[in-house]
Amino acid sequence: MSRAQLSTDLLALDLELTARRARLRASGRERIERLREVPPMLLLGGGVAAGLATGLLASCCGPRFYTLCGNGVRLWRMAGLVLPLASAAAPESPVDAVAGEPW
Repeated sequence: MSRAQLSTDLLALDLELTARRARLRASGRERIERLREVPPMLLLGGGVAAGLATGLLASCCGPRFYTLCGNGVRLWRMAGLVLPLASAAAPESPVDAVAGEPW
């Protein structure tokens, strides 16, 4: 590859990274705004209830509970990686899939 082509590719990747960071920032702001709409007592109550449920399950099930939680976290991470890739690979509409042309 020539130096000009590498420079062009680098600029395109930089623009893509900038766009992704902007989307990530906007997504973070939306999540924070949604959390601000939830009453603080509901958040606190939900956290306490989740903590009590986790404590009860951990005390009755022992090591199996921790194994189950660890596997659940791994599955959640894997799903978080796979699902965006699957949605990116899918065409935006059935017309695109048939015609094979971008909008």
